[in-house]
Amino acid sequence: MKWDGSVILATVSMLVILLAATAFVLFGGYARFWWILLIFWVIHLIPALFMPLGVGCAEDGVFIRRPVGRIVVPIEALKNVSPVGAKDLGGTRIVNINGLFGYLGLMRNERLGLYRLYATSRSDYVLIESERRKYVVSCPEREEFIAACQHYLDAYRRQAQIQNY
Repeated sequence: MKWDGSVILATVSMLVILLAATAFVLFGGYARFWWILLIFWVIHLIPALFMPLGVGCAEDGVFIRRPVGRIVVPIEALKNVSPVGAKDLGGTRIVNINGLFGYLGLMRNERLGLYRLYATSRSDYVLIESERRKYVVSCPEREEFIAACQHYLDAYRRQAQIQNY
């Protein structure tokens, strides 16, 4: 997944600020406050654990890769994969990280309801709907990704239909 300019700016800026604060505390005679520095590092690096690294699909379902835990929507639970515009997002931000290592969050709006956002740019959004959850991801090759997912979903549905007869 490619980072857009806002993600790059937010992430690099925060890392520079954290490095400057670290140098100030460690070399400015404030080393006894190392624990405060540690808290700031942990708080600001937690989003790095959940940032999206990639999205893909295969015979067994759709997946979102992250440094900690891969999200998998099994093909049997997959309802739809479709493009969604930026104007269709927004709404109430329940939990949100906006720019640091990406755009991550739990959101709610009238059109989509409750959904999880895993994006690294503010364009080329894809809605992945399962029986239980909705995910919105950014995908630079959006049309190819949707076509591949639809291919696997159609194949699964045909196979399920054959087995039911």
